[in-house]
Amino acid sequence: MNSAVQRTQIVRQFKAGKWHEVEISRQPDIHEIRENLSYRGSEDKSFRWRGEILAYGQWDAEEKVYSVHNPLFSGMLFPSWEKAFEYIDSEKHAIMDELSKLQPAEEDE
Repeated sequence: MNSAVQRTQIVRQFKAGKWHEVEISRQPDIHEIRENLSYRGSEDKSFRWRGEILAYGQWDAEEKVYSVHNPLFSGMLFPSWEKAFEYIDSEKHAIMDELSKLQPAEEDE
């Protein structure tokens, strides 16, 4: 789990007749988790955000590049999976906006 999402907070507990301040670790809720880009490499090699697939990726061992594609673009090449992840993470809002514009056009057909 992404440690940047985990939070600690101070809570007051009543114990043995006294109030005590205790620091507890709070796990992220589903809404916080969905705001992080995730990658499902063992399933379909998809980059996902907010429950939607933003792109698929594939390592090309011959060219030694990581290729990313979706309905908007294909053949975007990166030197590593990490660089592809960083790019998609930084552009996830724009990618999601453009993909959502394609949905009505696909449903009409």
